[in-house]
Amino acid sequence: MNYFLQRGLSTSLLALALLCPTALLADAPTPVAMLVQPQGTVEYSRDGQTWEKLSRNKLLFSGSQVRTGADGSATVLNQKDGTSQTLQAGTTVLMDATAGPKATAGKLSAPQPSSGDLVASISNRMSEAQKYTTVRRSANTGDAAAAEPKLFFAKKIALSNDYPDLVWESAGGQYSYQVKIGDNKFDVPATTAALVRFKVPNQAPGNYEYGIDLVQNGQPVGNAKKEGSLQWLNDSVYAAAVKAAGQDDFTVGNVLEEHGLLVAAMDRYQKYVTAHPHDIEEQTLLIKSYHDLKLKNSQREAAVKYNEAIANRK
Repeated sequence: MNYFLQRGLSTSLLALALLCPTALLADAPTPVAMLVQPQGTVEYSRDGQTWEKLSRNKLLFSGSQVRTGADGSATVLNQKDGTSQTLQAGTTVLMDATAGPKATAGKLSAPQPSSGDLVASISNRMSEAQKYTTVRRSANTGDAAAAEPKLFFAKKIALSNDYPDLVWESAGGQYSYQVKIGDNKFDVPATTAALVRFKVPNQAPGNYEYGIDLVQNGQPVGNAKKEGSLQWLNDSVYAAAVKAAGQDDFTVGNVLEEHGLLVAAMDRYQKYVTAHPHDIEEQTLLIKSYHDLKLKNSQREAAVKYNEAIANRK
């Protein structure tokens, strides 16, 4: 508990999270649209009162607004019908959950056919991610459980020469690990860090059985043996989509996640959340990435922070 208090979580909020796990579950965020290609002066407001300048892609939720200055323009991708519209200079747009973008000042171009796959994909992932934001009480299983080391990691994952890292939670500084990919075995030393990160040597593209064994005193710990499936991707599978996503870490993270590159996606989501802490809804995809990678402690900490941010914003 002290860990969360040290990071600014109020005692009452933490107690509520532990006593009533569903009490902090917020409504699932559903993007109405996404703003892309902002040029010049473009500002965003969640409530129409406080405005921030935008020079990046931004998910837009119901009730939020975007406005352009005399030198500004941007494009809005409508999640509902897959169209795009351009905001001309001096335009203010309100996001409506039913009607989509609505101009309250200035000019919004007529809808044009556009792929809505990106916003729809993000929206679906956010809806799924919401179930991972519940803060649950940690089970107390006593000394017997403490004697049985646990090892968790993603059972299905993709890697590549560009993104070769595996990540899992450490079972403790007294344990080392052995990663098995196909017929290859790689020894990973013990660490006192919370997470173990291992850069897998380049493999031939294809599908592999893989596993991570817990090792103590040079011997595998039998009850901690785990297995999964790993796909090593050729960069031709994802490179074009990553390039098209541009420099926006959130958008790139979504593309990487779609291709199963879960660790790389987590890294991008972490960068985005660090750079844009007030973009609360987007934090759900970081929480989902922790869940998919079986990083239980990271998921719990991120969920606590997310729910506290939601509560404080209201």
